[in-house]
Amino acid sequence: MVDSFGSADAYNEIRWVRQSCRSGKEAVFKLGQRLSGKPLQFVIGNQPFNSAVIQCIPPTLIPRQETEFWVDKLIARFCDNRQLRVLDLCTGSGCIGVSIAKELHCDSVVVVDSSPKACKLATINARNNLTKEQLERFEVKQMDILSESIDLSSYNVITINPPYITQRDYKTLHSEVRDWEDKDALLAGGDEYGLVFYKRMIYLLKDAFNKQVWMEVGYNQAQLVVKLAKQSGVANVELIEDPFNDRINRVVILHL
Repeated sequence: MVDSFGSADAYNEIRWVRQSCRSGKEAVFKLGQRLSGKPLQFVIGNQPFNSAVIQCIPPTLIPRQETEFWVDKLIARFCDNRQLRVLDLCTGSGCIGVSIAKELHCDSVVVVDSSPKACKLATINARNNLTKEQLERFEVKQMDILSESIDLSSYNVITINPPYITQRDYKTLHSEVRDWEDKDALLAGGDEYGLVFYKRMIYLLKDAFNKQVWMEVGYNQAQLVVKLAKQSGVANVELIEDPFNDRINRVVILHL
């Protein structure tokens, strides 16, 4: 395994896999899975995300560090707010909504995904990480926001980490991603720039006010999304850089 992955990373992965196992036999089995190309988080079964521990079950997307980075910024920004009504779209594992519900005092947190498997996993992660009181204010909804209408008027914070990878870029992804994670949660479809979900969001927000909308975007999409927003009349737009590459804007925030 050291030869396969490189010394430092391999030793860390071996240690993490062994820590997740109850027996040597289980460790050997899981290390074999990892050697075959199964992503580490699916082998171990979870991924830390802010203060939550998010269960990871294929094919639902594994939480990413760049997402964790901006969610941490969102939590810091709203830490003194006591009347948050949060909507998390394209929730996947629920990592964003669960982290917000766990860390902030929210009147309500609603997470939405079109995938039944993702909704089931988001429910599991909410139950594993939230208190009874927090769970009473947490809701999971299965819905396709591209084809179904959704009322955004009651929310003052909206987050979305949608499928945004283009067909061209999808072909260049690591085989672990393409082989194990849900293609529908990665591939945007629609136009060649991967903007279909952002166009839909901006359309749904055309009459909205008193909201912040945090949208994770692809490496080359931020300025395109900003242009779409300004064309629709959004004057106040904020960008957050990618934590690993300051030449990339990873999040577009609309102030409505």
